[in-house]
Amino acid sequence: VAEDEYVTFYLGTAVAYGFGGAGHFLEDSTSPAGLTGYYLLMTLAFGGDAVRAAYGYALPSTPRVDALRGFAKASFVIVCIAAALSLRLLTLGMSAAEVLDSYTGLAWRGSQMLMGVVEIGGSVAWVLATYRANGLWSVLGASANISGWVVVKFVPTAFQQYGVVSSVAHRLAHYMQYLLLWTLHSLALRRALRSKDVIQTHAVVV
Repeated sequence: VAEDEYVTFYLGTAVAYGFGGAGHFLEDSTSPAGLTGYYLLMTLAFGGDAVRAAYGYALPSTPRVDALRGFAKASFVIVCIAAALSLRLLTLGMSAAEVLDSYTGLAWRGSQMLMGVVEIGGSVAWVLATYRANGLWSVLGASANISGWVVVKFVPTAFQQYGVVSSVAHRLAHYMQYLLLWTLHSLALRRALRSKDVIQTHAVVV
């Protein structure tokens, strides 16, 4: 891992899915204490998403990448504000159900969709910046991440109006993350092996 330029992505993923996994256990909580824990854990999780999307692909600074990073920061600030406002409503005595059904609860759900856009944007920026060097590897990794976020954030919303609720979307999204991580690590390993081959070849020639 020490030679892997995607370490920041891996750390962001650990934060996102570690805290996110814990937060989902409290997602359906009806108590103020449980819902408070949910907001805190999920806010940390979305912070991991923002970090890995904006900085995890090890892209050099360009106008496009800088715009993505600014968008990621602004989106995370919106997540924090939505979470803070929701917690404030809890302290004012509103029930967990009332908070979730309020405009603030709607803003919280909207901010989660926004983080999905951040993740998709990060993958698109990575493909545009690295396709010439990585070829279909970049397409594979980006497609996995984009499809995972579409499945987990947008598809359930579309089917919710029909009363369809399932955990399949989350499972598929997690499988896509495994594919993305494998792709990134394979790219890093390939570069490391090629670098060592070049060094060894140069040593033989000398």
